[in-house]
Amino acid sequence: PAPAGAPATSAPAAAAYSVGDLVDVDWSRSGDYYPASVAKVFDDGTLRVAYDAGGEEIVPPDRVRPTLWRTEGSPWIGCLLARDNPDRTARVLKWLPPDCAFPFRDAEGRPAPLWQVEGDGIFEDLELQDLLVAPPQMVAAPSPPAAAAP
Repeated sequence: PAPAGAPATSAPAAAAYSVGDLVDVDWSRSGDYYPASVAKVFDDGTLRVAYDAGGEEIVPPDRVRPTLWRTEGSPWIGCLLARDNPDRTARVLKWLPPDCAFPFRDAEGRPAPLWQVEGDGIFEDLELQDLLVAPPQMVAAPSPPAAAAP
């Protein structure tokens, strides 16, 4: 997997994390941070994290930092996109806003949004022009949650 690009920031206390939080994790103490989500918070403050590219690891909180990626605030989140052909699709999982602390920079060096998509276990980071031209094409908007049975 590609490292999450933002420079290191001080890690908050473990109590600041909850299951499902998006984080960047110092993978195997390598100094390279990778995107993950918190799968479990243990009583002693350690965290089980699930890496976006697969695999899990139990880590101390000093190897975890909040991520700049977001799962809300973009109409693309949850959309299903056609890729190379109609049989190959990818879902938009999260995005990096251009006004965050350490934004993605486009070819001209300007802050620009970036979206992460996943299809068939493959994760890709796409710029806006990659979302708007074929391929990919939006083939389905996110489905509304099912109503709970009375």
